[in-house]
Amino acid sequence: MKTAYAVSFCVMATAASMPGAVLADSAVPEWAYADMAELVNAGYAPVPATDVRSLSRGDMAMMTARILKRLDDGKAQSEAGPSDLTKTYGLTTRLMASDEVQCSLLEQRVKQLQREYKTAVSKMKSNMTLLARYSAAQIDNERMKQLKVTTDESSQKVESLSGELALAQGRLNRRRIMMQAWQDKRNSLEGQIENAVGMNPSVEEDHLAQMAGRLRAEFAPELSAAGYFDDETAQEQAAVQLPMKPPIDKKLHVDGELRFDYGHNTGSEGIGDRARIRARLYPDYNIDGNWHALGMIESEKTIKGQEYDNSDGSLRLDRYYLEGMSGIVKLDVGAFGSTMAEGNIYDSKFKGIRATVGKPVRYSVETGSVTEASHAFDATVSYDTSSYGVDAGYYHFSPINGASRNIYMANFRKPLGWLDFSAMYLRGSDSQLGSGNGYVLTLSHGREDSWNPGAYRIYGKYYYQPFSTYVEHTMNGMADFMTGGFRGYGFGYTYTLKKDWVLGLEYDSLWDLATHERNNTIWGSLSYYFKNYEE
Repeated sequence: MKTAYAVSFCVMATAASMPGAVLADSAVPEWAYADMAELVNAGYAPVPATDVRSLSRGDMAMMTARILKRLDDGKAQSEAGPSDLTKTYGLTTRLMASDEVQCSLLEQRVKQLQREYKTAVSKMKSNMTLLARYSAAQIDNERMKQLKVTTDESSQKVESLSGELALAQGRLNRRRIMMQAWQDKRNSLEGQIENAVGMNPSVEEDHLAQMAGRLRAEFAPELSAAGYFDDETAQEQAAVQLPMKPPIDKKLHVDGELRFDYGHNTGSEGIGDRARIRARLYPDYNIDGNWHALGMIESEKTIKGQEYDNSDGSLRLDRYYLEGMSGIVKLDVGAFGSTMAEGNIYDSKFKGIRATVGKPVRYSVETGSVTEASHAFDATVSYDTSSYGVDAGYYHFSPINGASRNIYMANFRKPLGWLDFSAMYLRGSDSQLGSGNGYVLTLSHGREDSWNPGAYRIYGKYYYQPFSTYVEHTMNGMADFMTGGFRGYGFGYTYTLKKDWVLGLEYDSLWDLATHERNNTIWGSLSYYFKNYEE
């Protein structure tokens, strides 16, 4: 310890002579000047060249370091000439006072980290739940990717904070043990001094040591910035930082959504006006901390206009699957939601298995079936950097109306100032419809966050997609009802009115590539989200 103080003192003395080596000067408390003057008069520090009250914070910190070094080395020379026992008693008192200060600071740090950790865990679980819900729901790929980035960031935050909290708690426990040890030693010294000299320990020694401890606490920022503090911190930071497990939570999480939507469609291939109420529940059962059983229970009732299908008004289990990690591979097995090429190829239920692996290069493979085809297979790869992202994929469906359909996709994504830009190329080949080239251009800004009042997202898209380049499109426009594919544009806007209440608007204006008929859609929705757990 003495060696550490000597080295630290040398660092302090050197740093004090360098401009900007310590924190910026600020007002020095009057009591600090008074304590310093008394310690100088008692011989614990050399007499400064100027009046003590003219010293800056940096100068005061350097003087404090010298005093603490002399105390620790047992070399303080006062006119009273304290005995070895009283010098040891003074040093012990100073160290005990110092540890009391450190314990207080560490207790505050632990409480702060506990609050931050609790908030981070809540946010991480919320993101993970939304990610699971989005994977089961019909959510476009762009939103999924944004949420995945947010989920990764929140997970890293939890891991970082858990390590910091474990380290701080360990440091606090060790400080408490040290403080108790100094207290025990101080009590022992009191008895030795009483037996040796028949009197209580020097009140003066006790008083001066306590003053030195107060100065150490006052100038802790300057001392720390100059590298003064002993090597305990380095030893503690070398301790293994094992991530703390998130607090045990309920096994079954259920998220829900109630939505009312209304669509106004015009054109020969439109479906007229339609109003619906839809209710969805997304159960998530945590089996063993890795594998989850997830699903989506849905009921949709058409109030006005054309019914969606013959299950209108009934309750059905539309998604049911297992999700978990097998080694480094994430697996989804069962009936889950699949959003292919940001929904420009397919956005609905997929029965089968999906495997995903890798970062920053991400590979994904799906094999199984969809409503339109008894056999479906796709393989995609994505690569994201801080300035752009690229995607490529191959998609196979058979049979669709007795034909086999293969689609190839390439996509480029890049932020352009306030907006995000993407350009997607699609090549479709159908054994009955023939081949065709398509593309989708997108400009967007913002993100839909149902928990964040005022959050919004806007987008504008231009489409050119022959029918061979998609199977079930994500839009609310009439793309799926057109005989030869479509071209046109679409705009969308979502806004979180208040927590869990989201307003959605969409406008699509499309032309059939075969008949050249135009169809317009104006669609609006109001959604309410709820859950059975607290974040």
